Amino acid sequence: MWGPRRLLGELLPLLTCPAALFRCEKGLVTREMAVEMAGLVPGGLHVVDLPDAGHHPMLDQPLALVTGIRTLLAFWPHGADRRP
Repeated sequence: MWGPRRLLGELLPLLTCPAALFRCEKGLVTREMAVEMAGLVPGGLHVVDLPDAGHHPMLDQPLALVTGIRTLLAFWPHGADRRP
């Protein structure tokens, strides 16, 4: 048994590693929701907007998704530079 389900608002403040949110323009997460989520993460949350993407960004906009991932990884801290 996994135990009681926790709300996202309870889990995001517990993040201790770099994290990102890929927000699809035609998805369920609005810009306002993304801003709220980013505010809950200590040190912030990278939000990458994927234009013209819906529930399946890998199928809808694969090049934009790969570009977003590669760019994010290029600028994320590595090794000893990571958050505690």
